Amino acid sequence: MPRFVILHHKLPPESSRMSHWDLMLECGDHLATWELPEPLRVGIRLDIVPLANHRLEYLDYEGPLTEQRGTVSRYEWGSYKTVFDDALQVVVVLHGQLLEGRLTIGKANERGRVVPLRLDPA
Repeated sequence: MPRFVILHHKLPPESSRMSHWDLMLECGDHLATWELPEPLRVGIRLDIVPLANHRLEYLDYEGPLTEQRGTVSRYEWGSYKTVFDDALQVVVVLHGQLLEGRLTIGKANERGRVVPLRLDPA
């Protein structure tokens, strides 16, 4: 089964952006990635932002990022199974260390547009 990870991305104090969490789903040779304003929890709806695809190395990486972009630490990890995927949303079932459930992620037509995310019990 493909893997997922949620990284806590701590940015330096001088950054113009806030620290956040990155949800990453393994999709072949890359990680589909979204920025979350807070940790993912069952029953909570979040507005998230799609980001550029990331390298597979982030599935297991913790530590400093290049170019003074802060540090990342793994908050959650595990595997997932895709249940549904169309032009409007993707639905996967997460099997993590802390989280188990049905994750629904809205799709955006353009990068950087806010989309909804919700984790429901499996």
